[in-house]
Amino acid sequence: MATNSTQTKYVPDTRESNPKSASQGEFVEQITRNPYKGFYVQDFKGNYYAGKSIKENGVQLERVRTQTPVSVSTLLEQTLLAGLKGFFKKILTQGELDRGVARRFFVQDKNTNKIVETDSATYLQAQSQFPNKNYAQIDWVIQGPAKDTSFNGIPYQGAESKNKKTIQALEKQMPGISLYVTNYAEFVQEITPTVPLNAYTEVQKDAQVTLDNSRKANFDTKK
Repeated sequence: MATNSTQTKYVPDTRESNPKSASQGEFVEQITRNPYKGFYVQDFKGNYYAGKSIKENGVQLERVRTQTPVSVSTLLEQTLLAGLKGFFKKILTQGELDRGVARRFFVQDKNTNKIVETDSATYLQAQSQFPNKNYAQIDWVIQGPAKDTSFNGIPYQGAESKNKKTIQALEKQMPGISLYVTNYAEFVQEITPTVPLNAYTEVQKDAQVTLDNSRKANFDTKK
């Protein structure tokens, strides 16, 4: 005898799960896409059906996929990973430009030894949430000249040499930093007087003395 194709296929009770209760938003009816709330069972193939058994209802359900909320710590990790991929680029502040020194922040994963540079806010937040990482912050000279030079025969150490020494000293605390930071002239502003400031001050002072003496001499001749 032919069977009616619209009838629910019989599935032995032992091959379906015990009924469970579905909350609002957990399932929709597969065909109508209407939300479903109530009892459901699961067959041995992993399909879901409405009701306390497949024979009771037979309406197949589909579980709604929900997106797992991203925690603050996960977002912070993603920020650090973005830095590892080269997405972070430090922007000098006006205060740093005025001082001639910039503050740079580095975080290192102790498991992989990978190093990332980040901003101060992310650095401080990471310190509080991920104490198992390696942290370091340095003062980076940005006032030129970049190269070593001399003024009136007096040797003057440029920003490159100063920054290189800083990174070499940091190598003990953060192994691999000398491979991560290799451009010691980065951010250096090549705006510098042609003579040292103290020499320039002395020249100005001598010129003023000469001018004062000249004025006094002229005044004396008028007597």
